[in-house]
Amino acid sequence: MCVGPHQMFFLDVTPEVAYKRINDCRKVHEMFEEIGSLKHVRSKGVSIASIGGWTIIDADQAPLEIEFEIRKHLRLGQNLDKILSEPIIPQSV
Repeated sequence: MCVGPHQMFFLDVTPEVAYKRINDCRKVHEMFEEIGSLKHVRSKGVSIASIGGWTIIDADQAPLEIEFEIRKHLRLGQNLDKILSEPIIPQSV
């Protein structure tokens, strides 16, 4: 018996936002970190995610908004106020 994942997510970031984030973080680019390549890879990723029934998350949002969207899908039906107050990864003291 083969057990698959319970939930799959595709973090969909537009090529323009991805390129800006790359430029904001470092000066040297990898060979696939140009707008044309990013568009091609995104297109393939969205196709695979759609065919596979994955949940597609708008990753152009701020990181906390992306986290909230993922948490909503993982804990559907729970109190959203409680979800927002509980970090996914415990904060170290």
